[in-house]
Amino acid sequence: MRSRASRARASACSPEARALAAPRGFARNSPHRPAPRGVRYTTRPRAGRSVTVNDRELERVIQSRTIVISEDVNSTMAGEITRLVNFMEGEDPDAPILVTINSPGGEAYTGLGIYDTLRFTRCPVYTVVNGLCASAGIVILLSAERERRFSLPSSRFMIHQPSGGASGTASDIEIKAENMKALRQMYFDIIAERCGKDAEAVAEKAKRDFWLSAKEAEDYGLVSKIIAKKTDLPFSPTRS
Repeated sequence: MRSRASRARASACSPEARALAAPRGFARNSPHRPAPRGVRYTTRPRAGRSVTVNDRELERVIQSRTIVISEDVNSTMAGEITRLVNFMEGEDPDAPILVTINSPGGEAYTGLGIYDTLRFTRCPVYTVVNGLCASAGIVILLSAERERRFSLPSSRFMIHQPSGGASGTASDIEIKAENMKALRQMYFDIIAERCGKDAEAVAEKAKRDFWLSAKEAEDYGLVSKIIAKKTDLPFSPTRS
């Protein structure tokens, strides 16, 4: 008869135990596939294994050429967007990518990273706001050229100053404060450049939370047009 310790070791090595021990955020049937969250992303089918539901979902995403941003802006989202954009560009660098945004914002530097990624790709990028676009979400919206930025009728927009806390020595706090000022200026400069505004005027508006309706966002230059249907887009994101 096996000892209690040997039985425990055997139980811990069972497939069921290994599945339960899988880290959160990963599908238990694959240790390599991040679970989709906020951005629709899965991995491509590997040679020699059957196509799963997630593989089929990826094929649908690639066919639609659409990235959905539907949560706080965070580093996990940024990594998934970067991989998906690179994959779409590899499939067809001339085909457009549609990015839909419904986000309250999030990590400022992460938003800037997504902005740079969408500006860096060879694919023409279109952005559509379908709900809330605030804070770091504004920068992501502005990654598309002005004539490629759209809003659904009921959407809301909000521009404000970056915020954060600081701790440590007085010198450390001063350094962090200067960095926050530089980040704020970068944020306002992007809005000014992409909307045809003066950076000081943007800063004045953003002293407090600056809310806009879809029509006000159109007048301000955040979007070029308010649309109600996907057929109102100047292109079809689905590949033939």
